[in-house]
Amino acid sequence: MNVEQLPPFEDATTMLDRPHELAERFAAAGACLFRHLLPAEALAPLRSAMLVLLAEAGIVSPSKAGEPTPAAATSRPEPAPLSARPPAADPRLLVAQPASSDAAPLSASQTREVDPLLYRALFALSPLHELLHHPRLVGVARALLPGEDLFVHPRPAVRVVPPAGASGAAVPTPPHQDHLGMQGSENALVAWLPLVDCPLELGPIAVAEGSQLLGRRPYRPLPRARVLPCDAGDLDSAWRSSGLEAGDVVVFHALSVHRALSNRTGCVRLSVDLRCQPAAEPVCELTVRDDPAQPWDEVYAGLPAGSPATAWRAMPLRIVPFDSSVLASEQRSGDEFDRRCGDVTG
Repeated sequence: MNVEQLPPFEDATTMLDRPHELAERFAAAGACLFRHLLPAEALAPLRSAMLVLLAEAGIVSPSKAGEPTPAAATSRPEPAPLSARPPAADPRLLVAQPASSDAAPLSASQTREVDPLLYRALFALSPLHELLHHPRLVGVARALLPGEDLFVHPRPAVRVVPPAGASGAAVPTPPHQDHLGMQGSENALVAWLPLVDCPLELGPIAVAEGSQLLGRRPYRPLPRARVLPCDAGDLDSAWRSSGLEAGDVVVFHALSVHRALSNRTGCVRLSVDLRCQPAAEPVCELTVRDDPAQPWDEVYAGLPAGSPATAWRAMPLRIVPFDSSVLASEQRSGDEFDRRCGDVTG
């Protein structure tokens, strides 16, 4: 895939004032880009807190880990250069309990870009959970799911993506559909937002427009990939991507086929995936269940009383079990299928 030749996303920001047009656009494309949706001050607390942890772990340069001054918080946030030191676990995290033996497949707490103990620390950052409920994100979700009460999934995914050639780096995320792992409502939305400016060479998201209309696709596990790659052989002309700035948000349907482009820089990409759905529709148990290794009370310890991030715990959700038979029924194998899953090198 030649990323320089991919058509860009259409900027749907102005359609927020024309909800019917926006709904039609999203129904057809399955993805919309909203430029400058979030102000710099909404991202600065999370980005700063992440950089502090990543610097302490030796993943990024300590010079990028300081708390920004008020002036710096509104400047363009640059990607963080890799540290010259080899990655090491944050010593403050070594007292954490090991991951539970019954960890669910494809849960948001599993990643291969950073050490699991460090990921827990990133996941527990209060600014992360506060960001989920930013009024502008909620406003977009309401525009795309009109007339619905919203359930914002409490398990966002934090992405810390080193350069593709770095030691221990996972392969660039191949084509896949989030719904296969998140299950529950088929009307769920996913928001992908960079915490730093993300030009094409840093590896932003790419989405195959209209792919959600074709439903769930066969997949095959791929070594060192975080996700289950799906058959994308018929989507070559549908891919869209754009260089993004911090504050831009790409929202797509849970059945939309998407991928990450390869990080071809010497810097780390920081981004976050957020999910929401109609509150009345099924919610997979993996989304809400308490993890013995990181209970919700521990995750939310730094939030003020009455935070919107904790309101879901009192919602009358319709919880359904994770259906592993779906994985079995959609799995495929063979060299031809591997080819149709696409070039994972980005």
